[in-house]
Amino acid sequence: SVTEWAKPFILKQPLGDLTGPVIGPESSGAVQITWASRCGRQLELHIEQNGRIEYLKVSENDDMVEGEILQSSNAEIDELMAWVNNT
Repeated sequence: SVTEWAKPFILKQPLGDLTGPVIGPESSGAVQITWASRCGRQLELHIEQNGRIEYLKVSENDDMVEGEILQSSNAEIDELMAWVNNT
């Protein structure tokens, strides 16, 4: 399930320069997780029941990039988290 995947994912993330995540359910059964960095970056993840993650990256100057990855794409997920954490 979405929550079974999301719980360990959230707990393993080092906060570093991030505020704690904002987590909420979506009407589709997905879970939205939003991370924000002190430098102004924001990452919004929509964890879907079909094994996909839709994401929205918002940079310091409000440029936006949307995309989709698989929950099993650990390297891509790590890249997204490194981006929002500015590392």
